[in-house]
Amino acid sequence: MDHIQTAKLALRDQLLTARSRLALVEICERAMAPEPDDRQPTVARLGEELANYLADLKDDRRRAQTVSLFLRQMLSEHSPDRSRGREVTVREVVARAVEQLDREAIEDPGDEALLRLTIGRVFRQLDRMDDARQQISRAMHLFEVAGLQDSREGMACRYEQAHIADRDEQIEKSIELLEELVVRQRRLLGPHDEDTLESLHMLAEAMRKSAIDLDRAFALHHEVHEVRSLVLGEHDPATLDSLNCMALLLEDRGRGEEAVAVLERVLAGAIAEWGDDHEQAITARADLGTMLHRLDKSEESLMHARIAADSADRVLGERHRYSVTIWSNVGDALRR
Repeated sequence: MDHIQTAKLALRDQLLTARSRLALVEICERAMAPEPDDRQPTVARLGEELANYLADLKDDRRRAQTVSLFLRQMLSEHSPDRSRGREVTVREVVARAVEQLDREAIEDPGDEALLRLTIGRVFRQLDRMDDARQQISRAMHLFEVAGLQDSREGMACRYEQAHIADRDEQIEKSIELLEELVVRQRRLLGPHDEDTLESLHMLAEAMRKSAIDLDRAFALHHEVHEVRSLVLGEHDPATLDSLNCMALLLEDRGRGEEAVAVLERVLAGAIAEWGDDHEQAITARADLGTMLHRLDKSEESLMHARIAADSADRVLGERHRYSVTIWSNVGDALRR
């Protein structure tokens, strides 16, 4: 059992890193939410969330404080009294950060690299890929200048390069970058580190989308799922996400019945952890209904789609984009 204990200790040390990365996604999604009530109430609140994200994410406290101070100063330029009541978008805030960063001379290239990496990530979440590509490229150069290309942040920058290549539909390039990155992370961070697992997850998904090696893609997702289930628990969102990806791969390999059984495990886990009306459970049930629809199991598909749609209406509201999507799935099932 020594290898299990090693995995647990290694991943526990990296949980904040994993949670912080997920937090960045959540911060950006809230900032861009269609409904005003779903967004951060003020720019100051957005700045606080970004600062907290940076503080949690970085091992180097001094560097994290440098980044946090820069963003706080930048965000203060968009306070209500300076913006004269005009609504300021997160896109404007981040664009202003780039302008300020370009003007200021930052002595430590590692500090500037971390700032540009952070801004590049936000640009990617905002789907501003040209800006993201530019900032990540400059960050990688600066990490190399500082001799930090093999630091955790330097390898995170390589991960972003692979992510951008994937978004650009340059799947082979993304796979090549991830293959090299995973070798580095296994050696320098360890095979059970959350950053390593996230790269393995993305590599497996790139292989699944390109259908290059579905067997290896499944093996990689299985490896990630096994470690996460041991340390995070079987019902953790990251663990269930790995399980969901395994189901999609089973379907791709013509093993539909097994895929359905795996998605049923995902749904049961989500319900056990959060209840039937939680967004995680709604998503899991909708995914199961969609797969059943693809497998021509219309009656079962319709049952799950209806339950998911009713729950989405109660929890998210009838006009929420996800509720609308699920009801569209119900319509598809009825037409079959």
